[in-house]
Amino acid sequence: MGDLLLRGTGCERAARACGQGRAPVDDAVGRRGPEVAVSGDGRDGRKALIGRRDGSAHPRRSARTRRGNDPEQVDVAALYQQHGAHTTEVNRQNDRSARQRAYAGVVRGTPRRPLPAERLLEAAGALFDREGIRAVGVDRLVAEADVARASLYQNFGSKDALVLAWLSKQDEVDRAGYDRALRAAARSADGPADPMTRIRTFFDLAVAATRRRHYRGCLYVNALTEFPDRDHSVHMVVAEHRRWMREEIADAAAMAGAADPAEVARSVQLLYDGGLVGAKTARSVEPIRRAEQLAAELVEAAVVRGSAATART
Repeated sequence: MGDLLLRGTGCERAARACGQGRAPVDDAVGRRGPEVAVSGDGRDGRKALIGRRDGSAHPRRSARTRRGNDPEQVDVAALYQQHGAHTTEVNRQNDRSARQRAYAGVVRGTPRRPLPAERLLEAAGALFDREGIRAVGVDRLVAEADVARASLYQNFGSKDALVLAWLSKQDEVDRAGYDRALRAAARSADGPADPMTRIRTFFDLAVAATRRRHYRGCLYVNALTEFPDRDHSVHMVVAEHRRWMREEIADAAAMAGAADPAEVARSVQLLYDGGLVGAKTARSVEPIRRAEQLAAELVEAAVVRGSAATART
């Protein structure tokens, strides 16, 4: 057999060449490797030369291995793997792995569609706040959420239970928003928020929510008007939310040194409620800002009384 001059063209072609006695040398990514000249048929004992096109020996790639009874026969598979290529089966496995990684990347980049319960809560929040709880029926809810009617009953049991879930979630959102606002105020002041900032934050959040909700009033008070039975669970959820607000205001008043912090908190909450009603009727946030100013004056007066009482003792 005459001398053969071979050139590899990629992993798959190189892998097929291994089974045909040829000596491809390109690497796994298809880069052009050194050319290989193989002389001899492996039976007459002639030596095989591995080298460049000009016939000069390649100092690092002139590898010979023993195989069978011929001590000089070139092991093409070993030569192939010496240049970093893979077998056909390894290439197939790598292709599958690459496809799986690519698919996983696409899946990770695709936004997850909310679950039926989440979509129901989102639809309830939009519809109940905009049109009223009693005015929105089950059919409208499931259509807006794009879920089956059975999903509402499987996840919540009834429309009233969905109302409770929505109010409870809103309570959590409001508490988390208040905490974020206090942390932001603390970062700005490079220290803990002062007592008046803690109280004024309720009014600041009310202004933002009033504008966002287009002056519809307090959603908790609105819910109470649609469930007049005081034994209904809606009253319990709303009462818990309002209790939390009073406790936060009372703690701030106590930090400021106000006399009778609990009474101060009740008075500030009354001013807060009036500001929301005024904003709803006037379609303006000015009543809320006026209520805030009155609340600040009330707290300052309570602080003065507290200081006087402390001085007397």
